[in-house]
Amino acid sequence: MGFSLTYEAIVQAIGNFNAGKCIGTNRFGSTYKTEIALGTLVAVKRLTVERFQGVTTVSCRGKDPRND
Repeated sequence: MGFSLTYEAIVQAIGNFNAGKCIGTNRFGSTYKTEIALGTLVAVKRLTVERFQGVTTVSCRGKDPRND
């Protein structure tokens, strides 16, 4: 990708888990979509704390729309 993804960068890019960037929610947590860098879209899954015994977990998947 040419840049490093930190938790802080992800949280900033999605506006501190802003509901306006939420694209779906299920029993495991919510998924947010944002542009992390120019032309690089990511979907971030924030897992529900109750399901994972208080462990904060974020999963991130990236896609470069230029490669479609």
